Amino acid sequence: MKILLADDERMVRVGLISMLEELHPEQHTYFQAANGKDLLQILVLEKPDLVFVDIKMPELDGLSALEQAAEIRSDTKFLILSGYSDFSFAQSAIRLNVSDYLLKPVSLEILKETVDRVQENLYVQRKSGQQSFASTILRDYWQFSLDETLPAHELPYHCDVYLFYFDQCLR
Repeated sequence: MKILLADDERMVRVGLISMLEELHPEQHTYFQAANGKDLLQILVLEKPDLVFVDIKMPELDGLSALEQAAEIRSDTKFLILSGYSDFSFAQSAIRLNVSDYLLKPVSLEILKETVDRVQENLYVQRKSGQQSFASTILRDYWQFSLDETLPAHELPYHCDVYLFYFDQCLR
């Protein structure tokens, strides 16, 4: 899984990577952003699966970055990791469809539960998307193949269908 850590404090980013590596050794690729503008650039270039976002960052704060990020990558999951327990921040996060709101310092146990849940949700989401795509291809193929009003040589197209299903995402 590709993980982006957006926090203006370098030690927070490094500490989080260390914790994630302890939980899931060598399973993830990490990217770092020190502000909201960098977050958006990395989001476009690297297409991360999961983004940890701090609320208070220079140049573009986390909530403003999240508003723009949702338009850029609708299938990316976002988690807020903040030192602010202010309810208004949590409300804003809910409106922005953030997967979870974690308070600093986050424990290893909570981090594991959260990342595992997000990873499972991504897996289910992708599996569903693959099945939907395959169903559409097969439906269209059979629709044209079974159209008895047209001779075979007049069908709009002919295709061979190969269906590949990958049960795991590889780095």
